[in-house]
Amino acid sequence: MKLNIQKSGLLTVALGASLAGTASAQNAPRLVLNGQPFRTQVAPITQDNRVLVPLRDIFEGLGARVNYNDRNRTITARRQGTVVRMELGSRRAEVNGQVVRLDVPATTVYGSTMVPLRFVSEALGARVNYNPTRNVIRINDRDGNLNDGRMNDGRMNDGRMNDGRMNDGRMNDGRMNDGRMNDGRMNDGRMNDGRMNDGRMNGDNFGNR
Repeated sequence: MKLNIQKSGLLTVALGASLAGTASAQNAPRLVLNGQPFRTQVAPITQDNRVLVPLRDIFEGLGARVNYNDRNRTITARRQGTVVRMELGSRRAEVNGQVVRLDVPATTVYGSTMVPLRFVSEALGARVNYNPTRNVIRINDRDGNLNDGRMNDGRMNDGRMNDGRMNDGRMNDGRMNDGRMNDGRMNDGRMNDGRMNDGRMNGDNFGNR
């Protein structure tokens, strides 16, 4: 996985030791996940201009399996071949073994473990956008799918594209629009209701005239 994690003062969320003095939920942005309001069991908070969200809510919202090891205080999340590891109180995280430094360490707030929103989202392949006017963070995680079709795997918009088929008809594999083309047959398998190149053309009436 090619890691492309952008750091943003307003969007990075911290996970770790107990929260020091400046944490506040009053000005925390609203969250929207895939176009729907994303509500968490504990409200997002900001600390030193960074946004924090609850661990399990964000990971499970993005479809990841998450495990917390209380003995060594480590968090491991897995999703589609991506493995993210963090440790409470540490600014060091790993994505598929690649070390990433967090701006704010992992934090526990009122008994809830909080994780870096932008870091977690982008590490798991989601896109994050902040609208300062509305104070809204939008998280888009569609697994490479667009408009309920599939993109970049040879299929798009529930029809199929670039794999020899398009719009539920078939193209470039000798067939098009539920008829067949370039295999000697067209429009439901026959051309002019006869046969071509086998001694007969334009129906059985040709040659009887």
